[in-house]
Amino acid sequence: MFKLSILLGVLALALTVWCLVEAIAAPESRVRRLRKPLWIVGILLLPVIGPIAWLVMGRPSLAVERAAAAADFAEFERPGRLDPARPDDPVKDEAYREMLRRRAEEQRRRYQQQPKKPDNPLPE
Repeated sequence: MFKLSILLGVLALALTVWCLVEAIAAPESRVRRLRKPLWIVGILLLPVIGPIAWLVMGRPSLAVERAAAAADFAEFERPGRLDPARPDDPVKDEAYREMLRRRAEEQRRRYQQQPKKPDNPLPE
């Protein structure tokens, strides 16, 4: 029984330390429900309940993290997305524009070849 209580105490301490480090490292703008300092105090004052509450309610969600990462590095800023022409090279600029025109025309052609859907799908 004594070993079990030591094991549970060590697990509670490890959970508290892990949640405390995670709460400190989390950006203030992405912490949910309460402000960041309140979560830190709650984790410290409520040994098991505080860390579990942080994991369930306060921790930034994975979906929010992914959305924030996408906003930090927008698709149009991704290196190598399209090889944009340099404005000081008119040959590259014209070739780039021609490539964009061909791609747009191909997309329009494929769209026009698709079967048309009726405006009112319900029978009269």
